[in-house]
Amino acid sequence: MSASSNSAAKVVGIILYGLVAGFAATTLTILGPMLLALFFLWIFDSLGWQPGRDLAVTVISCYIFIIGFGLIVGLIVCVYVWITRLRSAPTP
Repeated sequence: MSASSNSAAKVVGIILYGLVAGFAATTLTILGPMLLALFFLWIFDSLGWQPGRDLAVTVISCYIFIIGFGLIVGLIVCVYVWITRLRSAPTP
């Protein structure tokens, strides 16, 4: 009986770990390009270079596509962690 509860706890832990890894990947994928675009917007604005500033504003205005891409990456990471961890988990 102890082995089955231990196995169930490991499966729950693997599922939670996959969700956390997927959420982290989603967050980094969404925030990374946005913060980078804001940084370049600040640099280009302080240098007075208009074409670079317009490009940075374009990246920021495409946030809906960045969010969609981030959700896809997070889902892929989550499923990948689940598959690899559950396959390597010992069976009782």
